Parts: sequence; structure tokens; C-alpha cells
Amino acid sequence: MKKMNDSKYEYNLAVLVLGINLIRGKWAIQILWYLNKGNQRFSELYEYFRYTYRSVFTKELHDLKSAGLIKRKIIGEAPVRVEYSLTDIGETYLQFRGHG
Repeated sequence: MKKMNDSKYEYNLAVLVLGINLIRGKWAIQILWYLNKGNQRFSELYEYFRYTYRSVFTKELHDLKSAGLIKRKIIGEAPVRVEYSLTDIGETYLQFRGHG
């Protein structure tokens, strides 16, 4: 007979495994942490990672967006701006990891 605590443990373990599978990139956790502070334009966010290749950073953002952890918003001003923010799933993941 399963106890309630066993189910909770199994659920938490499943969430952790899912998170590990979603977040594989070297900078992923740091990107999520900075986005936890609020919406960030690409240039603002990249400033924290200026010592990495721009293409690597852009791929990290793309992977996090594909995983549903962040969202990308294009603001049609002149010049066009791109803002990134956490999705509900991204916020929940950070809370689970103790960063939220």
C-alpha cells in the first residue's frame, strides 16, 4: 500500500527529472535566474553573458523557449525590440529549485 508521502516523493522526482531533461545548456539556469528578476531585453540579458559567444547564448534562449520555460515578445517599435520573460512553467521550475 502506497502512502501519501511516497506519491509526493515520486511526483517531485518526476518533476526534477523532467527539469534536468529540459535544461541541458551551460547557461540555462543563469538565464532563468536573471529572467526571474523581470522582463529583459536581449541586449540587457546578453550583457550578463558578454564573455560567451553570441551564437551560443542565442541557442540557449531558443532551447529554453522551445522547452516552454521562457517566452519571447517582439515589440514593434523603431527600432524593433525583443523581450524575454519567464513562463508560468519557468517560474514554477525556479520555485521548485529554490530560486523563486
